[in-house]
Amino acid sequence: MGRASAPSGQNREVSLMKAMLVREEAEERLVADAVGFGPNVLDCGCGSGRIARTLRGLEVDGIELSRTAAEMARAVCRRVVNGSVTDPAAWQELAGQRYDVIVFCHVLEHLTDPFAALALAGQYIESSGRFVIVLPNVAIWRLRWHLLTGRWEYADEGILDRTHVRFYTRKTARELLAAAGLRICEERLLGGPPGGNALRRWIVRAVRGLAATATSSAFLFVAKPSRG
Repeated sequence: MGRASAPSGQNREVSLMKAMLVREEAEERLVADAVGFGPNVLDCGCGSGRIARTLRGLEVDGIELSRTAAEMARAVCRRVVNGSVTDPAAWQELAGQRYDVIVFCHVLEHLTDPFAALALAGQYIESSGRFVIVLPNVAIWRLRWHLLTGRWEYADEGILDRTHVRFYTRKTARELLAAAGLRICEERLLGGPPGGNALRRWIVRAVRGLAATATSSAFLFVAKPSRG
C-alpha cells in the first residue's frame, strides 16, 4: 500500500514555512553584506542573535526586549542589553560605546515611535558610521490583491504580523529615514523567487517585470546621519 499523502492544507503550510526560512536566510546574508567589515556592530532588536551568527568575526552587541531571546543572544553577542530600543535607560547601559554600524532589521515597524529609537541610536554611532535598516513592504502585490478582495488578515509573522504598528511603502520608508535625519546611500529590494503553483509564479514574474517594488517583501537601506 502506498503511503498516504498529507492533506493539501498541511502541504501548503510546510511549503510556506520553508519559503519563509529561505527568505530569512537570504535577508541575513544581505544584511551581513551591507554591514561589511565595520568591526563594531550594534544590532537593535537582536532577537536570539540570528544576525550576529551571520556576522562571525565582528564584535556585535545587541539590545533586545524579550528576556528569553536576550539570554539566547548572549551566546553569540559580545554584550546584550535587555530592554527597549526606545528607552533611554537601556541605551545608558552602552554608555561610552560607539559603533561603526547600527542595524535595525524588521524592528522599526513594531514601534509606535521609531524616531525615538533612531535618535537614541544616533548618539552611539561613529562619525563615519552607517545604519542598516530593513523594513517590510506593505505595497507588495499580494496584499494589494487581498485589499481588492476585501481582506486584511493579521498573522503571527510576515508583513501583517499582528505586532506591527506601522506599515511602510517604499516612499514612506524613505520619508521616515529623511525625517530622522538620515541620508540614504544604498537601497535594495528584497524578495525571493516566486513560489506556489504555475499560475502564481507566472503572475509574480509578470508583475516583477512591470514593477519590481510590487514583488518585493522588504526594503534594505544603508544610510548615514546627515551631519550639520
